Amino acid sequence: MIYIVSGEPYQASQFVKELRAQKVQEGFEYYFFDTENTQEDFEKRFLELLSTRSLFNKNKIIQVRVSTYEFVKKFFEESFKKVQDNILIFFAPGQKKIIVRDLRFTIKHFEVPKGIALREFILSEFHARNIKPSSLLVFSLTPFNVSSLDLYPLINEIEKISLAPNMYKELLAIESKRNPFNLTDALARKDRRRVLFTLEYDLRNGEKPFDIVSRILWQLRVLLLVQSLKPHDSSLKLSLHPFVIQKARQALHFFSPRQLQKLYLKAISLYEEVLFSSLPSDLLLSRFFWQL
Repeated sequence: MIYIVSGEPYQASQFVKELRAQKVQEGFEYYFFDTENTQEDFEKRFLELLSTRSLFNKNKIIQVRVSTYEFVKKFFEESFKKVQDNILIFFAPGQKKIIVRDLRFTIKHFEVPKGIALREFILSEFHARNIKPSSLLVFSLTPFNVSSLDLYPLINEIEKISLAPNMYKELLAIESKRNPFNLTDALARKDRRRVLFTLEYDLRNGEKPFDIVSRILWQLRVLLLVQSLKPHDSSLKLSLHPFVIQKARQALHFFSPRQLQKLYLKAISLYEEVLFSSLPSDLLLSRFFWQL
């Protein structure tokens, strides 16, 4: 049997690793070749290995790492019959899918999952590492650590979590000493990490999503009102405490007028979504805060 494994490197590597482990357990002998790091007689040695029996008459599983498909195409033309009962894996991580219209070949091409599939992928990686995930943590990893070609940045983040699983609980514990406006304070400073962990804590402790959205709208409205003040205007004009105006003016350094207006409009949409959408409220809130 011949496998051609290509596409996203992490998933491709995991597939090859699992297949190799399974076949070695079944009694196959494992060999590896790299077409880029071999001597000139590579093809000769490879074909000899494929054709000969081992001392104990075992079948072989041979993995050949390739950076182009030239060698693969040549092999198809000249040496297919020599595979017999052995297993041959052409491993081409990062390469495009090769189209082989022949049922004797098993094509395994991997793309970076998106949407719900990516969420399920993250959950499966958590499960494999005995990490108990929160929906917020899963969502926070989803859009910002995945490139269009490679899952390894995301896997590195998951590995960090597995090495320090209590870190997130400790961050949440710190937020337990908060005041009711910690979330809006963090929002005003565009402190995304603090916002997300405060949100997680609030939701876990029974805070209603509708109340959270109301506080967000209040904070953004204050920022817009203070932004409209001229330098010589009195705080009495807005009927706000001078301390609130002082904090708002500090926060305005983090937003351009256009950014603040767009965020306020999105907060209004969030208000409507929390009321009427069938999606989970924590997901809607998380998605909003990741726009900071």
